[in-house]
Amino acid sequence: MKKYEAMVLSCIDPRFQPKVYKYLRSKNLVGKYSSFTIAGAGIGVTHKKFKKWHSTFWDNFDASIKLHKINKLIVINHQDCGAAKIANKEKKFNFKFFYLIVILKPYQ
Repeated sequence: MKKYEAMVLSCIDPRFQPKVYKYLRSKNLVGKYSSFTIAGAGIGVTHKKFKKWHSTFWDNFDASIKLHKINKLIVINHQDCGAAKIANKEKKFNFKFFYLIVILKPYQ
């Protein structure tokens, strides 16, 4: 059985996709993760403005844990995020490309 490392949560922004792939390739993760892509990435699955989206993410995350036995969640956000602007009612929202790795308890 193939070993999967993580679920990757990233933004739908087309400008952002090559950077996500490049990062995952640099970490030798290509073909070793399940993917969940939604506007705003971490913002889309946590901010109250997008509350209707939250359960969809958590249900998919749970499925990936059960099906792929993952033990990490990698959240990748980026600067100039449109969903962040919507959530914060700002014309500018500026944070740099970043990632967060959350280590989960081993699946049992």
